[in-house]
Amino acid sequence: MSKGIRKEKRFVNETVCLATSFMIIMLYACITPYEFSGMTGLRRILVVEGVITDSVTTVRLSRSVGLSDRLNDYVYVDNGMIFVECDDGTVSDTSRFAGLGNYHIITGDLNLSRKYRLRILLDGEEYRSEFLQPMLTPDFELSWVKEGDGAKVSIRISTRDTLGQSTFYLWSYMEDWEIKARLLVDSFCIDSKWVFNDIFAPDNRYWCWKTDSSRMFILGNVEGMTGHAITNREIRSFFASNERLSLLYHISVKQHLIRKEAYKYYANMQKNLEDIGSIFAPIPSEIPGNLYCFTTPDIPVIGYVEVSTKSERRQFISAEEAYIESVYNEYDCSIEIPPGGYTPPQCFNTDRYQWVHYINEKWIYNPQCVDCQAAGGTKNKPSWWPTSHL
Repeated sequence: MSKGIRKEKRFVNETVCLATSFMIIMLYACITPYEFSGMTGLRRILVVEGVITDSVTTVRLSRSVGLSDRLNDYVYVDNGMIFVECDDGTVSDTSRFAGLGNYHIITGDLNLSRKYRLRILLDGEEYRSEFLQPMLTPDFELSWVKEGDGAKVSIRISTRDTLGQSTFYLWSYMEDWEIKARLLVDSFCIDSKWVFNDIFAPDNRYWCWKTDSSRMFILGNVEGMTGHAITNREIRSFFASNERLSLLYHISVKQHLIRKEAYKYYANMQKNLEDIGSIFAPIPSEIPGNLYCFTTPDIPVIGYVEVSTKSERRQFISAEEAYIESVYNEYDCSIEIPPGGYTPPQCFNTDRYQWVHYINEKWIYNPQCVDCQAAGGTKNKPSWWPTSHL
């Protein structure tokens, strides 16, 4: 183990203990706020997340925050340069920044007989991960079932490493779904003018899409289990009345076979994330990683960069297959009938509402009922989405 990694592990262990002490001090310091003198060292530690994999590798860089900072002060790093280096001396092209701290590096096909590591250039320093040989990730099956008399949809995977490389897995998912406005209107009041709502035009307010992704580490461990197989492991579930299923839902799941050291790192990180904010939580355990600052070994860095090929499966679920319409509505979409008849009011906008003209000569003023963007959707339709409307 290098000097840099040993110092990194000692520093992280000391800082999480300081963090726990600080939380207890703040609990009793109700009159005069107390800032522990060593807490400044907890801020702005580089945090590296990612797996070196085939095709395209995605790495996210961010900075840690102190306990007295607000969560929205969490800082993504946007000025780094990242490379994937092979032990034969070849280096990938430089990374492409994709926003929110994410960097994409084109890695192509990994050579299973070689070793790879990450190199990060940031603020005059160079950070490196440990050289690792790629794990060959097996394929898997992706399926879904309805449970509880159809009230719940459960998305599941089944897999097995037939080569006997490892018993530890890491999964992640991306999901996209289509929504539409609850009511169809023929006009919107925009910039003090009535604008026709053409549902066949690209800027219509009727059809939208939403996207989300896994936020916690999804881990699997079959060590000691007969056959080392995973069967029907649930990785995502929601009620059949969930908006995701109201029209068309899509999920893409990625699987990585990982080493035991990586599993321990992710499991520790997940435990500490779950314990955040609880003064009764146990003292966080040491979080070992495989990154270090090459140019200045005393600078700490948090992260474990695994090297593993990926397997990916996709699944569509239609409303006809799974959706159960809820009797509960988040907001009232009843039609407002203005005094004196059905003539739309004067077209004007305020910060509180926007007047819209309903298609059957009534009008309402709740944009969430008639504008899919006001309901949280976007017009960013995935290029591969199978429906024809925009």
